[in-house]
Amino acid sequence: MRKLLFILTFAISCFTHLSAQSDDQGERIWWTGAHTAIGFGVGTDFNGVTTTSYTVGLAPMLGFELLPGLSAGPRASILYNHIRQRITPGNPFRTFNFVDYGLGVFARGEIYREYFIQAELMYESLDDINPFTGAQSRLNGMNAYIGVGLNRGGRNPSTEIMIAYDLNLLRAFRNNNPIGGRFGFTLFY
Repeated sequence: MRKLLFILTFAISCFTHLSAQSDDQGERIWWTGAHTAIGFGVGTDFNGVTTTSYTVGLAPMLGFELLPGLSAGPRASILYNHIRQRITPGNPFRTFNFVDYGLGVFARGEIYREYFIQAELMYESLDDINPFTGAQSRLNGMNAYIGVGLNRGGRNPSTEIMIAYDLNLLRAFRNNNPIGGRFGFTLFY
């Protein structure tokens, strides 16, 4: 966890230097951005156990333009999760707080004007919870995502939305929704 925080701090501190880099024609070849995660969920299982979950997170990225319309670079993510289970009606009988994090690379290609596709390969460390026993364990390994998005608002700054599909390389046995929405911003894209 300390290594990930060090890498994130280093990447953010290098932002001003990297954003000033340009090619021979004076065009910027670096861009930066971040996706945010905010989630909320409530569900009740057949035993009458209600589960409430909250998620907040940030995923910064730095892109390097390899060719016009094709970028690649590093990406990191950190997600804070809070899960509370209660027997309906009643007080909470289990509460979980955990942090999922990852570090990897992405490639992005522009399809048409502001539309793009993006593929990611991430090393992730995720907390896995057994819903019946409450036992927690860590899943560590490679995971991949592929998605499509829309980046609007010009080059400085712009907002973007993206729909990403989780290829479930790491969470094959975990019951998760593989499709996720992302909202973010970019500078100099």
